[in-house]
Amino acid sequence: MTEPPSTQKPRTAVPNVRGPLIRTPRHPEPLGDSLEKLTKTKIRQISKHGHTSIDLFSGCGGLSLGLESAGFTPIVGVDHMSDALETWGSLFPGIPLEVDLHEPSVIEDLVTALSGTNIDLIAGGPPCQPFSLAGRSRVRQLVLDGLRDAHDIRRDLWRSFLDIAIRIKPRVVLMENVPDMALGDDMRILRTMIDELEAVDYAVFARLLDAPDYGVPQLRQRLILIAMRDGINFSWPEPVPEHVTINQAIGDMPEVQGGWRPPNGADGFIDYQPGTSTRHDFVKKMRADVAKKDKRKLYDHITRPVREDDLEIFKQMDSSTKYNEIDPKLRRYRDDIFVDKYKRLDGDKPSRAITAHIAKDGYWYIHPSQHRTLTVREAARLQTFPDRVRFAGGPSAAFRQIGNAVPPLLAEQLGNAILGSLEKKERNEFRTRDISTRLSQWLEDKMHKHPNKLEIPWLRAETPWQVIQAELLLERADQVVRIHGFTHLKEFAQPADSLTNNALRTIEGLANQVLDDKERAHTVRAAAEWFEAQGNEAFRDAKSMAENPFVSETVAKLAESIAIEESDGPIILNASTYRVAARFFEGRATGINMRTTGQMALVRLVGGSVLTDNNKTARLAHQAIIELASATCRTRDPLCGGCPLNTDCAYRKARDDDDRLFDLDPVTPG
Repeated sequence: MTEPPSTQKPRTAVPNVRGPLIRTPRHPEPLGDSLEKLTKTKIRQISKHGHTSIDLFSGCGGLSLGLESAGFTPIVGVDHMSDALETWGSLFPGIPLEVDLHEPSVIEDLVTALSGTNIDLIAGGPPCQPFSLAGRSRVRQLVLDGLRDAHDIRRDLWRSFLDIAIRIKPRVVLMENVPDMALGDDMRILRTMIDELEAVDYAVFARLLDAPDYGVPQLRQRLILIAMRDGINFSWPEPVPEHVTINQAIGDMPEVQGGWRPPNGADGFIDYQPGTSTRHDFVKKMRADVAKKDKRKLYDHITRPVREDDLEIFKQMDSSTKYNEIDPKLRRYRDDIFVDKYKRLDGDKPSRAITAHIAKDGYWYIHPSQHRTLTVREAARLQTFPDRVRFAGGPSAAFRQIGNAVPPLLAEQLGNAILGSLEKKERNEFRTRDISTRLSQWLEDKMHKHPNKLEIPWLRAETPWQVIQAELLLERADQVVRIHGFTHLKEFAQPADSLTNNALRTIEGLANQVLDDKERAHTVRAAAEWFEAQGNEAFRDAKSMAENPFVSETVAKLAESIAIEESDGPIILNASTYRVAARFFEGRATGINMRTTGQMALVRLVGGSVLTDNNKTARLAHQAIIELASATCRTRDPLCGGCPLNTDCAYRKARDDDDRLFDLDPVTPG
């Protein structure tokens, strides 16, 4: 008899196989369960090597685990996810605190309890979803659907992290986050963190690190900020010579079918052969601390069941197969959007980044050779969690904890580098604040003393429109024409001024007679007409100005930076500004990525705590870099002698060291 449609199960349904619910026991030597238990004596008793740390937004403890391996004892772990904190509390003697760091009272209690305890290191990774590109798009859609407030409160947690660090003032501050926290519009947060830490005598170092370069078998890039108290220098760890592949990381594990579960629930395991002759050194490290009684056991080697249609899809795939190349009869998602909905991993390369998304489905993480998605233990290995670590909760909770974590192996190498730097006690004199001040003063002096020598005269503009029309008309002209032309254009402060008959004749005359380019005059007029039709709101910020079809994003950002005083001052990254930053830090005009390390390099030159009332210094420093790129730090024959950065510039030092290749130009005024 056929079941009625309402109860008939589809052929492709995933079998309902529940995973074991794991409860992890507390560390055998716990410090306590509340902040009141914190005393210097107790901390000394549990501190194995004399170095202590606290982990804010600790998750399950990836960062703490790596720091512990380096020699730090985790004293406190703070998070709001109970399963993750249960895992953390099983791994460390410190106090796991389930609190909300949005609350000022919680911050006060934490600072009060920790003040005077001589904490060596405060570490943490403020929730990163709002900063990641994927996270921002999801939040934006929820806002449009009316399901979330436009202000994502998770953005403010970086502020809580910074406030706690500044008030406790440990020897070292370590922050980990996604690269997007430092790039794009959110670079204002990195600028503020650097500025405020420097203000209380920290030397600050920030870099984007690629996890495979530090032995982690996955393509994971992270922003790392290290702040050393008393201006101590920090030396970054050296990359490993070879990347670890997926097969090297998990190839020792027994084969399992999708949905397989061991008997005995949470205590269940699969037999493991502990032979070492064919295992990679990475595997040996992951198995090194497994208890003697568990040497032939592998826990948590479980994964989701596989639908029948997915099984057919997996069989068709290799590591290069895209979703839109799968048999159309088997697809159930749009193939124009979800091109990488399914991804079989390449066993001879590092994995794609293990993220919290793996808790929702495993389609991004199909095993290199077996027709299933990754197991919990495989995901943990690729995140470099040792096999001894168990994760509290069910499989989804375990996947989420693993995906949200900092790879312990990366944290360990950072911890080793930190301790090595503390022992050396070398001073680092570089301060973004000093560089930013020097740049801003140089530009102010040039504007007042040598205004007719500005390569970009509209740096003195008073309205955004003055900047825009000068860029549209004069950007490619030589300096004499720029100065002459802007003398006339600055009289047209608003779009309406440029649309008068007299102004149009002046603009057309410049375009025809001086520039021999009639189209530029037409572009200025069209841009003015568009702005005039939109009204004053069109000049609110760079984003609104760039909606004008005749105005590029770069020109709009320049207009905001120069002529909107209350603006944060968006940083312009183009070949010219990138050249200044690359030469200053690297000693060359190329060789670092313009959109990542190049942008961070510019942040270190511009600086500025953009959340303060007065950000004039940073705005002027940014404009100074733009002027330097045209006037001094030129593509060919840079005038290093006239540059305000020449005493610290790596490029200038290289020229000094090899005068056979470089003849230094004389110092020029202004």
